[in-house]
Order: sequence, then C-alpha cells, then structure tokens
Amino acid sequence: VSSTSYSYHGGVCGYSYQGCVFDSCTNTAAVAGSSYTGGITGYAYYYTKFENCTNTGSVTSTSRNVGGIVGYWYPNTSVTSVRMYNCTNRGSVTGTYYTGGMVGYAYYYAKFFNCKNYGNVSSTSYGIGGIAGYHYYYGIMENCENYGNVSGSYYVAGLAGYEYVGSSTASYRVYNCKNEGNVSGTS
Repeated sequence: VSSTSYSYHGGVCGYSYQGCVFDSCTNTAAVAGSSYTGGITGYAYYYTKFENCTNTGSVTSTSRNVGGIVGYWYPNTSVTSVRMYNCTNRGSVTGTYYTGGMVGYAYYYAKFFNCKNYGNVSSTSYGIGGIAGYHYYYGIMENCENYGNVSGSYYVAGLAGYEYVGSSTASYRVYNCKNEGNVSGTS
C-alpha cells in the first residue's frame, strides 16, 4: 500500500467509522502514505476497537498521525470493551509528528491493554512514543511494553511521547507498563 500524496492509508482498512471491530487482523505488507497512516487502519473513529491485531510491515508517513496499528484513533466512549487489547507491532514506524508504535494520535478515552511494540519508531518532529505518540484525555495504558528504539525531536518517550489529561476532572492511568527501548531526542 503506497501513496505519499493522500491521507487515510492502512494495511487492512484506510478509514473506519462508528463501531468497527478489528479482531485478529494481520498486516505483513509495507504501508506508506501521508497523514493518517497505520499498519491495520489509517483512521479509526467512534467506538472502533482492536483486539489481537498484529502488524509486521513497515509503516512510513510523510506527515502526521502514523502508527504501527492505527494512525489516528478516536474511541469517544468510556465503555471498557472499546479498547486496544493484546495487539502487537513488529514493523518500523516513521513519520513527522504524532508517531507511535501502536497509535500516532490516541484521542479521548483511548484504552490500551496488553499491547507490545517491537518496532523502532522515528520522527523528525515531536510527539513520539513506543506505544502512543500523543495520548489525549481520559487515557488508560495497562500491561503495555515497548522494546523498540524511539527517536525524534522533543516529547519523545518509551511509552507515550505526549500525555494530555485535559482538566482536573479528567483521569489518566499508566499501570504495570515498561520500556526497554532506547529513547533519544534532539531538542
């Protein structure tokens, strides 16, 4: 799958909307695109969940929101079953800003459970993480592991490059997670 001029690229699906379930999906092909590029899907919107998905192909973007599983994920619900569960990325992930081993931009109630990234994650900009590049508002990350090297400019981390809780009433939890990859930033 390759196009560097357009958005919404994925090894399985380009754009998923409202209630999609990706269960036991596998991508082994290289995926290259512009913004919203992922190993399984480029863009996942409203109530979309991922379970037991694996990407082994390289994922490359000339822009933002790029991830080993999904480029941009917006679950928009606190329902526990709408989550990313037991997913694995083994492909390298390369983008500009908001680049992650699992998800580039995880927005509003993004919940990660038992996810693992083994691919190297690299960027020329900010918001770079082994699991999520940008994890925004009411997030959960439990039993997640990163083994890939993570590099970028700033807001670079083994798990989440940029965390944003949003308000004093919002919650965010990281529990029993680990990073074993090297992390490097240039700014």
